[in-house]
Amino acid sequence: MTTKDPTEPYKKGLIFMACCREDIGTPLENIPRPVRIYDSREDPTARGSYEYYVYFGGYNARLADWYPSSALRSITDEERQLYAKEIWFFSQADKEFLPRNIDKVVISQYVMCPWYFSPLPEEFFASRAVYICEYCFTMLTTERIYKRHVARCTCRSPPGDLIYRDDEVCFFEINGSEHTNYCRNICLVARLFLQHKTLVADVDVFLFYVMFAKTNNKQASPTQRASNEQEQKAHYEPEIKRLPDWQQVEPNDQDDDSYHFVGFFSKEKQQENSLSCIVALPCFQKKGYGNMMINFSYMLSSRECRLGGPEMPLSDLGLMSYLSYWKRRICEVLVRNTTSEISLFEISKQTMISYRNLIMAMNKYGLLKETPSNTAIYFGNELADELRACLEKEEKRGVHRLEDKYLHWVPYVNMCYEYK
Repeated sequence: MTTKDPTEPYKKGLIFMACCREDIGTPLENIPRPVRIYDSREDPTARGSYEYYVYFGGYNARLADWYPSSALRSITDEERQLYAKEIWFFSQADKEFLPRNIDKVVISQYVMCPWYFSPLPEEFFASRAVYICEYCFTMLTTERIYKRHVARCTCRSPPGDLIYRDDEVCFFEINGSEHTNYCRNICLVARLFLQHKTLVADVDVFLFYVMFAKTNNKQASPTQRASNEQEQKAHYEPEIKRLPDWQQVEPNDQDDDSYHFVGFFSKEKQQENSLSCIVALPCFQKKGYGNMMINFSYMLSSRECRLGGPEMPLSDLGLMSYLSYWKRRICEVLVRNTTSEISLFEISKQTMISYRNLIMAMNKYGLLKETPSNTAIYFGNELADELRACLEKEEKRGVHRLEDKYLHWVPYVNMCYEYK
C-alpha cells in the first residue's frame, strides 16, 4: 500500500489502479487498469484534494487524462504480477510520452479537447488554449483576439489551388514550399490529434490537400450526444467529470451554405506513397469524411497512373479507416466480377490499391485461402450480403460520393528533379 502525507500530492511515477472513462458503457467499464502518474494539480472542485494526469498501460496515449484522487486506488502485489506487461509498457512509453499541454482547441463554432502534446509556441501555454481561423489558419491565444481576427479576416478559402468542388465538398492543393506558414500551422494542429505526426521545418517537401465541406446536415446533435454521455456516466463511481471530445458552442445557421474546414491529408512530393498523414477534426469524425479523403488520395493516384497507398506505420485509427476502405473496395470489385476467376493484379488495377496493401487487407478479412497448389480468393455469401446491406444503409443515409468529373488536376512535377 502507498502511504503519503494527505496534504501532499502523490509523486510522479507512482503506479495505481483506475477505471478508464472510455470503457464506460462496455463490458470493461468496472475493470480497473494500471495507471502511472505523470503530473498533479489542485482539484478546483474539492479544496485540499488533487487531480492527477495518468496514463493507462497498454492504452493509446490519447486516453491519458486528469482524474481525481478518489478515482485511484493502490495496486496490489497480485495485480502487479497480473499486469506485468502493462507496467513494463510504462518504461517504454516514457521515451516518447509527453503530457498534453493544451486543454482546448477552438475552430469555427467547435471546441475540441486535444489528444496529444504539440510543440506549440510558448505563448499558448498560459491560456492552455488555441483559437484557429479556419480559413487562413492563424493561431491565436485568447477568445477576444480570435473574435477580432475573425471579424477582420478577409480570407474565405485556404491558399493554394481549388482542384475539386461539387455540391458538398471541395479540396485545395497547397504546396508546402509556397505557403510555408499555413502548412506549418496545420502540422502543429495535426500533432494535437496524431501521436506520431513528425513535425519538420521543411514542409516544402510535402503537398497538402485540405478538405472543406458543407457540414450543416452532417452534424450529430450535441445535445443528444451530451445526454447519452451523461446517461453512461451516471452510474459510474466515483463521479468523473470530463469535457467531451468536442462541443458545438454555437448552433448551425440553417441558411449557411458555405464550406467549412474538415481536415486534410499530406503526401511527400518525391515518394510513391499516396498519403503521408491524414487528420479529420474530432467533431467531424465518424461522418464519412476520413473515408472521402482516403478515396480522394486514390483518385489522385489514378490520375498519376500508379498504384497508391499510405505511408507506414499508420496510427490505430488510421489503420482502421484504411482497412475498412480496402475491404469495401475489394468487395465491390468481387461483386461486379462476372467470371469465376480474377487475379490479384486485376483487383489492384481496378482499385489502385498497392499489391502489398491488397494482400494485407485480404489476409485480414480472410479473403485469401492457401491450398497445396495455389492461393485462392474466397468471397463468401456473408461478405456479399454485408456489402449489400452497407450499400442500402448508405443509400438511406444519403452518403456523399466523390466523382472524378469534378477533379481538375494534373500531377505535380518538381522541375528541379525533372531536369537533373
